[in-house]
Amino acid sequence: MRYDRLSVPWRKPLKGILPLLTVCVLLASALLLQTAVVDPNSLVRAASSDPIIAAAGDIACDPADSTFQGGNGTGLRCRQKYTSNLLVNANLAAVLALGDNQYFCGGYQAFVQSYDLSWGRVKSITKPVVGNHEYLTYGGTDCTAANAEAAGYFKYFGTAAGNPTQGYYSYNIGAWHLIALNSNCSDVGDCSLGSPQYQWLQSDLAAHPNQCLLAYWHIPLFSSGGRAANNTRAFWQLLYNAKADVILNGHDHIYERFAPQDPNGLADSINGIREFIAGTGGANHTSIAASGPMPNSEVINTDTYGVLKLTIHPHSYGWKFVPEAGATFTDSGTNQCHNSGGTIDSTPPTAPSNPSAKAMSTTQIKLSWGASTDNVGVQGYLIFRNGMQIATTSNLSYVDTKLQPATSYSYSVAAYDGAGNISPASNSATATTPPDTTAPTAPTKLTARVISSQQVSLSWKAATDDTGVTGYSVFRNGEPIATTSNTSYSDRFVQPNTQYSYTVVAYDAAGNTSPPSNTATATTPKTNIPNPSGAPYRIYIALVSK
Repeated sequence: MRYDRLSVPWRKPLKGILPLLTVCVLLASALLLQTAVVDPNSLVRAASSDPIIAAAGDIACDPADSTFQGGNGTGLRCRQKYTSNLLVNANLAAVLALGDNQYFCGGYQAFVQSYDLSWGRVKSITKPVVGNHEYLTYGGTDCTAANAEAAGYFKYFGTAAGNPTQGYYSYNIGAWHLIALNSNCSDVGDCSLGSPQYQWLQSDLAAHPNQCLLAYWHIPLFSSGGRAANNTRAFWQLLYNAKADVILNGHDHIYERFAPQDPNGLADSINGIREFIAGTGGANHTSIAASGPMPNSEVINTDTYGVLKLTIHPHSYGWKFVPEAGATFTDSGTNQCHNSGGTIDSTPPTAPSNPSAKAMSTTQIKLSWGASTDNVGVQGYLIFRNGMQIATTSNLSYVDTKLQPATSYSYSVAAYDGAGNISPASNSATATTPPDTTAPTAPTKLTARVISSQQVSLSWKAATDDTGVTGYSVFRNGEPIATTSNTSYSDRFVQPNTQYSYTVVAYDAAGNTSPPSNTATATTPKTNIPNPSGAPYRIYIALVSK
């Protein structure tokens, strides 16, 4: 199904107007031919040498899938053979596989038995990115612990997939710079501001100024299919600052084209990035989220397999969605690049000055520092504790909470600007939290309930503590019998027909102990009759006469 927000109805011309319009057009055309000076580089047109690339994701179904059928698929699923027919002998410069290239987990044998029979025919020109399914270790062919860290994906594609510990890389095709990124952030050391992949992208963009830019990865920031995620927003910001032109994603098994927009999803016809979702490689289709199309979505299709072809010119690009044989949906258009003389801010801020750290309590340390400067303006600060980033702030101070008592911590701060440039780290500042000497409050409302002649159940209200209660010690007749982290305990080591006295004491991680709770007593019955309710026993005697 196609959703198109750019439809314009045709209207019939009025009688007698057409000849007049024809004359006007001819005269205008002659005038332009005589007077206009046209820069051929500014035209959105294809030269015979301009490269064509093709892209799609969510491609090959598992060879064990009932709809695989030897690679031929069915009418609705496992259509990778037919989308790959659009790539073979198509005079392409590259094929961009947009992730989840092989289901269910991207095991190596699954790649060999399914993907390789179809899209593997253009493996020599494929520039892949890894999807979330390639990192799985369960659910399909060759899905074992041996597939951890997307081992099957990296084994199949080899060096074309980049460093297996990263899965991100870049290259040039014609006048364009293309960047393959890894949106499985937890598997590659995060994707946020200052992460290793973020810093690599920042450096890569700085090394390729004033080029047309295309970036691609699997999980989108924007999609009407309901599977978008915010984990790559920092990538979007860097790409937007660098005047990137196109972003390609998959993950939702749909085709969708967005109008140019900024990282916050606001329409921007001047510097915005155009995003395409092309999860149409053949595995199966998904639908649009119940909330409907997202803002700036221009075209959506949910029932056509195919590939997105991009013709990349020195200063522009054209796109066309090409459906599998027999399907009719298509989408096409052209756009200029942003690379007409714009500059990238690559100057980082100065390092923050004079950092200080002061313990505020057993669990809190307050940091403060002097402001950084920047040629454009400081956007904020990254906070590092013991070498690990823990927070960002736009202020010149920060309170670190949930620390441990009697522990030393080392901090440093780095500034960043609107272009994502990060300053050198400040000098380190250290502080030690004081020891915890405050005892918890006493547990309250302790009750003892007889369950049977050999079981007494205790419960009480929780104690409080400045650093948190770690647990409770249970006392029977003044002697400790157990510890627990719960606010209840079942004593199963009692004797029948015996009275018991109980108290409970709370303790924290530092070993501080509370005053004892109130005392609760219980007397077990003579006979071992279960009494889950704890109500008084009633014994009924029946007299039978002969």
